[in-house]
Amino acid sequence: MSSAFRRFIRTAGLALAASCAAAQSNPVYIPFGPAKGALYKPDSGPARRVALIIMHRTANYMNNSGCRDLSARGFMVLCMNTRFETNEIRVLWEQVPPDVKQGIAYLRKQPGISKVVLFGHTGGGPIMSFSQAVAENGPAYCKGPHKLVQCGDDLAELLSADAIVFADAHAGNTVFVMRGINPAVISEHGQPVAINPAVDPFSAKNGYNDECAVDLFSRIPRRLLSCPGRAHPGPDHERAGETRPDTKKNSTPIRTTT
Repeated sequence: MSSAFRRFIRTAGLALAASCAAAQSNPVYIPFGPAKGALYKPDSGPARRVALIIMHRTANYMNNSGCRDLSARGFMVLCMNTRFETNEIRVLWEQVPPDVKQGIAYLRKQPGISKVVLFGHTGGGPIMSFSQAVAENGPAYCKGPHKLVQCGDDLAELLSADAIVFADAHAGNTVFVMRGINPAVISEHGQPVAINPAVDPFSAKNGYNDECAVDLFSRIPRRLLSCPGRAHPGPDHERAGETRPDTKKNSTPIRTTT
């Protein structure tokens, strides 16, 4: 990944780097064996040179807003679902990079494409960074006595991208779990749960102030709770039995190839 291209991504920004183009109106479904994707291209404008892959570990990203927004700015965008689409319990982390590889290989073959960028949004961030790290360093990156799970040699032929964009990415589910574990819990068996008071985060002796515990919704302006584009219904909708506002009005039908 050249320093010049890194500077292009950081300073110019994806939204400003592309020429004006008409928004994608006809994405194409692309099967990748156990994975799948939807290819978005601008309907008009100059020839495309930069392509992006948008993917999440398990979420359906084939109609992600980035697919439409980035293609409207002149980029070719491949929005993919891994083989573990909507199935968190079956995720085998080391089997995800081959899905990323298929996306990179496909975009490299598209006429005019000279750069492929991995776009890691939320849970897509760990996927993209892991795949790129193994592609650049080989399977030795994910092997050794300091690794809880050893990857296989099937990751030896991964493909590198030219850059990565991290958009609200996190460090991965393992980090989430570690940060969410209460260190004071000695045993969850029995009532009450056995707690080590020396590290109890909810103890006043350790600095916890019960008076500061507030309902977060009470601190959110009501105008934001009723915003049509928000992700979750607020307490007003829940109490009234209303359905969440329609967030699919901007979705684009995906056509299949024959």
